[in-house]
Amino acid sequence: MAGSETENWTFHHIGLIVKDLDETINYLKSLGTYKFYPENPPASYQEFIAFGTPIVREGELVCAPGKQIKPSRIRFCSLGSLTYEIIQPFQDFPSNVNKDFLKKFGEGISHIGYGVAPEHFKEEVEKMTARGASVIQSGKTTNGGGYAYFDTTGGGNIITELMIVFPE
Repeated sequence: MAGSETENWTFHHIGLIVKDLDETINYLKSLGTYKFYPENPPASYQEFIAFGTPIVREGELVCAPGKQIKPSRIRFCSLGSLTYEIIQPFQDFPSNVNKDFLKKFGEGISHIGYGVAPEHFKEEVEKMTARGASVIQSGKTTNGGGYAYFDTTGGGNIITELMIVFPE
């Protein structure tokens, strides 16, 4: 996806699904090349706290009703100019995109995340669905933003994520 169709997108991160977050972090730290964000990451790197049936209503990403809990443990790190979102799905949590990926493929890269300004988010979600990429999970983030995972697995089993990124 290039050109004017994605002009509102900026690369944000590569999503890596793991079985054990602590083990992965300890290994990557032992290499001495990865920079880890603090335990309380910057606002643009907040965890999602809810997920459910995706609905975009009047520009707002709305989640299905229900208990708002974190379905995964998440840490961000970078290597050079690339940012990684390392995700350990909770095994006792109901099915979700990350847990399903781990079960089907094992550990590995599951998605590429792109940031979109709040004022462009609804439009970009609508463009993707109009192209035939269905929303397979969506939710809100702890900083008041939102995200949507799109089924783009027809191209190498990689999911595309659009997330609201606020100006710093």
